[in-house]
Amino acid sequence: MICTHLSDRFAWVKDESRFLAGDWSTAVTGAPVLESAAAWLDCTIRSRSPAGTHTLFVGEVQASR
Repeated sequence: MICTHLSDRFAWVKDESRFLAGDWSTAVTGAPVLESAAAWLDCTIRSRSPAGTHTLFVGEVQASR
């Protein structure tokens, strides 16, 4: 079952209280990591390019699991 409550929270809550839901830890880089995620990447943004109504980001992976 896919739970949308956490993704909706991050879409609409813009302050630090959005992290009050979910089980969080910290990556070696200091980035917050959702423990129940199947996988995650922490990246440094290397470039941004407009793509229609969106922006394409290219990142260099600093940490993953």
